[in-house]
Amino acid sequence: LKNTDARMPKLILGSLLPRLPVRVATIVVFNVPWILGKVVMPIFLSLMSKKLRKRITIVSSKDPHRLHALFPPSALPDYYAGSFPFDGPEYVQRMQALEI
Repeated sequence: LKNTDARMPKLILGSLLPRLPVRVATIVVFNVPWILGKVVMPIFLSLMSKKLRKRITIVSSKDPHRLHALFPPSALPDYYAGSFPFDGPEYVQRMQALEI
């Protein structure tokens, strides 16, 4: 790390991200651990363009009803005040069955 130029990550992200052929309207980051939300995310956000920063929404687990502004309740499980039928153990069994 001694030989790392502090401008290099911004140079890499600044030249790589604008050229990625990705069309994403919004990126929702939900229930982020404290260290990521307060330390890591601000660093990454500062390296991103203003246009990309506007597309990232961080939602705290303390306010799950804010998700309703982003997603219809039919797309959210009941523990986030939605109506999507999600069975965790059944999902795990299906994923384990797919493993080769």
